[in-house]
Amino acid sequence: MLALVFIYGSLLPNVEGTRHRLLGPSRFVCSARVRGRLFLMWQYPGAVPAPGVDRWVRGEVYEIRDPDHTFKELDRYEGYLPDSPDGCEFRREIVEVVGEEAQQLSAWIYWYAWPTAGFDEIEPGDYRDFLRRHGGGGGRG
Repeated sequence: MLALVFIYGSLLPNVEGTRHRLLGPSRFVCSARVRGRLFLMWQYPGAVPAPGVDRWVRGEVYEIRDPDHTFKELDRYEGYLPDSPDGCEFRREIVEVVGEEAQQLSAWIYWYAWPTAGFDEIEPGDYRDFLRRHGGGGGRG
């Protein structure tokens, strides 16, 4: 199993309400971005893909040392059911991310899967920056 994960919300270290410990034994690879849009879904962020659009979600890539165990924990946290993904709020997919030195990496991401109409977009796609500007936060993503 691919052992890289791109995180953009409350799984990031040093954000209020962080759930970074759910990554288990992991290694920081790089800061990165993925083509997409970031929304504030109630009290947590949700990223949605935006192919062909010049919008980016900023986050970090981690190498997971125990992928079988860690992805079970992350799936549970994100409410993702791999055997029955329809209707889940988040879905886990492999995506191409661009690292801070323009390197291309394949990593897992948890995309927000429900409609985003009526929710505010977090611009410029950086949850940490949003928290610095507005305070608060926590939750999934």
